[in-house]
Amino acid sequence: EAACARSFSFFEILDITPGEGFDIRDLLTGEELRVVEKQGSRHVAKGEVTFAKPVTLDTLTTFAAMAHFHIPASGKDRIEQLGKKLSRRRPLTSADLSYHAPELLELYRAFRDEAIRPKPDLLVPTDSGDTLN
Repeated sequence: EAACARSFSFFEILDITPGEGFDIRDLLTGEELRVVEKQGSRHVAKGEVTFAKPVTLDTLTTFAAMAHFHIPASGKDRIEQLGKKLSRRRPLTSADLSYHAPELLELYRAFRDEAIRPKPDLLVPTDSGDTLN
């Protein structure tokens, strides 16, 4: 039941206690949580954004799943634009996120594809050292 209570969303890392956990804010609902993640807290940085599914049992929150890469803070604008599009002038809820899961996954996949296949800014031939634009 607890795993079904929340949907995947985009979370900003607010504060970290390495080896224990971190504080996060859902960029779409505004909800803030303290997540217990012993290993995961060693591999995140303040201000990073991740795509994850939190699960809360009693007062303990952990991630049921978390993306294997982090979205740069610059991605927050695109997430906020999606939030405005989906909210229809009212705060989003976890139920709204479940309903809009296809749109969330589409944006997540765009970030994933950019992380896996970044666009080169310029090409540098290996023999001459000159740059090509």
